[in-house]
Amino acid sequence: FLRYAPLPEKYRKRYNDVRLSVLIDDLDRCNKDTVMKILQAVILLLNDAPVTCWLALDTGIVVSSIEQEMKDQLDEAGMTGYDFIEKIIQLPLCIPDLDTNQKVK
Repeated sequence: FLRYAPLPEKYRKRYNDVRLSVLIDDLDRCNKDTVMKILQAVILLLNDAPVTCWLALDTGIVVSSIEQEMKDQLDEAGMTGYDFIEKIIQLPLCIPDLDTNQKVK
């Protein structure tokens, strides 16, 4: 799906201060196969590359996709989908649900 090749040494110094930000929104609206491909791509992007990924998602739905796709591997490792996603997301920011009165204001 996505391959990462390290930048050759002669270019590293030139682009050392450049950082790419990627926003992935509505991941929870994707099918479980797409969710896993995107998460695997994020893992590759974050592996020693100057990239910051922002994920906007419903954690419960994405965790359900992870658990359906990786059930055997997670069971064998004694992990849950939450454990898996916790390895990817370093700083979770949760936005609380608004009740009807708050939405009207």
